[in-house]
This record gives sequence, structure tokens and C-alpha cells, in this order.
Amino acid sequence: MDAQLSWALADGAVEALDARWQALSRNPPTKAVRVSATTTGGVDADVVVLGGGLGLILAAVLQASGLQVIVLDRDRPGRTHREWNSSLSELSSLASLGFDVADITARTYRTGFVEFAYREHGHTPARVWLPGVLDAPVSSDRLLDQARTRFLAAGGVLRAGESFESLEVSEHGALAFTSGGAVRARLAVDALGVLSPIAHQLNPRPFDWVCPTVGSSVSGLAGVDPEVGEILVTTGPAEADGRQYIWELFPQDEGRAAAYLFHYAPLSQEGTLVDLYRQYFRLLPAYHNDVDAIHHKRLFGFIPSRHRAHARSLPSLVAVGDAAGWNNPLTFTGFGSFIRNLPRVSQLIGEALAANRISAHDTALISARQSNLRAMWAMARFMRPLPGDPDSVNRIVNAFNAATVAGGNATAARFYQDRASAGDLILLLARMSRLYPRIWLHAMRQLGAQDMARFLGDVALSGLRGATWPTRDPLRVLAARLEREASGSNRAGLDNVVNANPPASRRA
Repeated sequence: MDAQLSWALADGAVEALDARWQALSRNPPTKAVRVSATTTGGVDADVVVLGGGLGLILAAVLQASGLQVIVLDRDRPGRTHREWNSSLSELSSLASLGFDVADITARTYRTGFVEFAYREHGHTPARVWLPGVLDAPVSSDRLLDQARTRFLAAGGVLRAGESFESLEVSEHGALAFTSGGAVRARLAVDALGVLSPIAHQLNPRPFDWVCPTVGSSVSGLAGVDPEVGEILVTTGPAEADGRQYIWELFPQDEGRAAAYLFHYAPLSQEGTLVDLYRQYFRLLPAYHNDVDAIHHKRLFGFIPSRHRAHARSLPSLVAVGDAAGWNNPLTFTGFGSFIRNLPRVSQLIGEALAANRISAHDTALISARQSNLRAMWAMARFMRPLPGDPDSVNRIVNAFNAATVAGGNATAARFYQDRASAGDLILLLARMSRLYPRIWLHAMRQLGAQDMARFLGDVALSGLRGATWPTRDPLRVLAARLEREASGSNRAGLDNVVNANPPASRRA
């Protein structure tokens, strides 16, 4: 294990991320972003994207639509220490935008499963099979390489090696300051990830819980079925440190698999990635024998595990990916949410710029928010063991799994693809009450009276608002807002906002 740990920590990148996380989460910045009354002068681009991970994918789409985009990144845009998993049905969003999905998905799986190791009092784990869910591993390197190529071919500008310093926004545009100078644009996109200083300043607790995550792209693990994805798996009760460790594994091409170990924790109790890597190499043999394993690439990061129902919006600023924190904690990362919403978000950005609607009231419409996820923040809480009860996570998740199975595979799939409605959730809770009568006592202990009331209120609000946020198509909301203000002479401009064609070029 010492040799494996030395490999994981060789270049100091894991420790560096630990240090950056501690600094941001313990001492939120105060000067990362400010609102000014006006931003004068010409612009260098229509959009400046801060961060070249998922932000590079959005930048490629925006550049192809006719907007001029600049991407700023502290390293080389297009690098990531993650591997992603998705579903073929969801990747159609990328295909519709011109990406070569076959190039980034070298294989698919026959099926996948979720299984939590609850064996208390003779119970056997409820294995939930989820065909069609997370059945397509995505090569992050190939996807980002493709995005970079498309972006540059369309005339986009990459500025590498420039660390973000601060952002100034107004209803007239955005001014981004970096170690390499300043960039003025009509709109800024915060794609700085979970460590976004902008997100941490706007919301000193941009999410209440977090998933520290480590792993590797590895070959030679025993017992890996190349046709089956292991979506969420536990191999035993919570450890003595009070954490329930959870595995995810999905086969890749070339005989490799991406294996992750993670846990859910409230802020200030998340520990370090260095310590989690020690647990990863200690526990891996019991999960999949690693005697012949060869580790090829480190995978690590902090992932938001709570869907925020409210977030502060600013003019000329849109947040995407982990910086926005809109992902469902049940589905582990925000990649799926980002991809599913990419066509809508990119179109909304284009339409807002075409109509010159970039106030905070308008930019609040441009996000991956879904009201059906409003109550899902509670899932993160149930992934944390109750004090003195190391089987509590496995017990509650087995009840959840059994209840989803009772509703059919289609119902289970909706929960893991962010498509479950409030009705699905209410039926699920009713089934869990029958299968596990103590669920409400468990929930009260886990959440407390105040958060229990908030959870039930969020379930009710989700039902009232429907399965998407907002209830109407955001393009129509934006158009209706314009229509209330537009005179008859501006009708042609309103028609352009409503129609779904890409906006005309607005290059600087």
C-alpha cells in the first residue's frame, strides 16, 4: 500500500487540492467578485469562460453558435482529474450539438447495479439493476480534446496559465482579472468548479455537504465484468471513523476500469483526500482483488453533494457545473446534469445576449436547476451513519432500493437520471414506510425537526412546481418579460428572442 500511496501523492497535486479546499471552505473570499454600477469601454469577447474543464465544452458550443468566446484557465484548458460516466440516451445532447459521441464512448455496458451490503438480522442486500442508466463511460480526455479542437477551429481564444484573481460585473458586462491581465466581455461564465472563489463568496456555504472522492483508472482488478457498471456499492458497515465508504466502478476500454471511493460529509468533517487515498488502497482488495492491479491515472476531487434550492444571482454572470452545485447527490457528480442541460443553457445564453438581457433577474433563468431535485438534498444526509449505528446507511438505502424495485425499473431509472417527479418521491416514501416502518424515526434522527419540516416542504413545493425549473420554458419566460416591456416597434426583436435559431454573431 505504501508504494501505491506514494504513486498517488507523487507530484503533490492531491495535497495542493486539499490545501486549496481548506482555505476556501474555512475562509470564504471577500474580493473574488464585486458588482459595479457600470462597466465602460469596448469588449474583448461576447463571453469569457472562467475554467477550462466543463467550461471548455460550453465554450465550444457558444463559439459555434456565432458568439466570440475567450476561455481562461490556470493550467492547460482541457485537463481534468476525473473520468465520467453517462448514459447513451443522455449523450444524445452532445450529439445534437455536433460532438462525435462514438469517439468519446469506446464501449457501453449491458447493465449496471446499485447494492448496499445490509445483512442485519438475515436480510440480504437488494440489488437494483439499472439497464440504460450510466451505461456509457466517457473518456474525459477525448471529450475535452474534441471540445478544444472544435473551439479553436471556430475561432475561440484559449488563454492558458492564467490564474483567476477577481471579477467585476454590472448590467453592462463583466471584467475578469487574471494573473495574465484583464478580459472584458458582455457575460462571464463561472466554470471554476467546486473550488470557485466566486461561488464561495456569494454563498459562504455554497453547499452544506460534500463528497470527498478518490480513485484511479486501473487495470488488472479481479472480478470486473466489462459488461456491467457498478453504480453505487458498499461492502460492509460504516468504518470506525464514522464514515460509510461507497464505491463506484465502471469498465473502460483497453481493459481498464475507473474505480472511485467516496463518502458524504458535512463541511468541516470531510477530512482530506490524502487520508481518503489511504482508505482507498486499504479497502480496495476487499472490493476487487488488486494483486495484479496496475494504476494508470489518479482520479480525485471534492464534489458538491447537496442541491441548493436558492442561490444568489448577479448581472452578467452565469455559473455552470460544480460551481453552480445543481447536481443531484444521488447521481454522484454534476456531469450528467451539465450534459443534459447543455443545449438549453447554451441557447439561453445566446438569446439573453441577443436581447441584451443580462441583469441578475435574467441570468437567474440560465441554469441547470430542476424543481424535482429540490428535496434530493436529504439523500446526502442519509448517506451519513447515525451515531452508534454503523449499519444505518446500508439499512436505509436497502429500503430505498427495495422501494424503487417495487415501482419497476423505469421508476428506479428516473431517480438516477434526475427525472423523478414529486409523485415518484411520494410513492417511494409510502413504499419505504411499508418496508421499513421506522423510516420516519430514522429521518427525524438524521435531519432534526427543522430540516425534517424543510424536507417535507420541499417535497410539496416540487409537486406544485412540476418536474422542471422554472415551470415554463425559460426562453418563453425571458420572451414574456420582454413582451411586457417592448413597444410595437420592437416586435421584430422579440420574435428573434422567441425563435430557437442561434443568435447572430456579436463578435467584438
